[in-house]
Amino acid sequence: MKEISFETKKIAEILKKKRLNLNISQLKLSKLSNVSQSIINKIENKKIEPLYSTVKKIENTLNLLEKENNKAVKHYKSEIVFIDYDSSLQEALNVMVENDFSQLIVKKNNSYYVLYMNSILKLIQKDKSLKNLKVKDYCKSIPIIVDESITVSEAKKILEVFPFLLTKKNNNINGILTKSDLFLKE
Repeated sequence: MKEISFETKKIAEILKKKRLNLNISQLKLSKLSNVSQSIINKIENKKIEPLYSTVKKIENTLNLLEKENNKAVKHYKSEIVFIDYDSSLQEALNVMVENDFSQLIVKKNNSYYVLYMNSILKLIQKDKSLKNLKVKDYCKSIPIIVDESITVSEAKKILEVFPFLLTKKNNNINGILTKSDLFLKE
């Protein structure tokens, strides 16, 4: 049997480490890369000198999986609770308390705003009745809306400045990503 080169051994170790870090089986990698599971096994166990094209197929597949694995979409909450722009502050407070939210997304047609709990608490401290007050009069900022394909590192940069961001797919809001979704799960 031919001796395996040092370089091939290193490549085998790198490919195996990447695969294991992605938590995928040789069989799954085989299906995705169009390289037989037997060949992948032999490469990882340093039993063969593979063709460059074979190594490249495996490497490209692993790199693509790593990139997909780094998407923020894996971390966001897809169940978003909205409140209507014309709702009362009392309704908004009820929704926030029920869901343990510190902010609430306000929807007006295809526009979005944010209502913060601290805005409501300030009114309560001033003994204001919330029934006759409207959400639209206390909305603060327009939230940051990004495509759901945003990476974790891109999302973290935005979340250093903003408390949350909304994700969209095909111009429809489909998730909310907060600081705790990313920073507390490291």
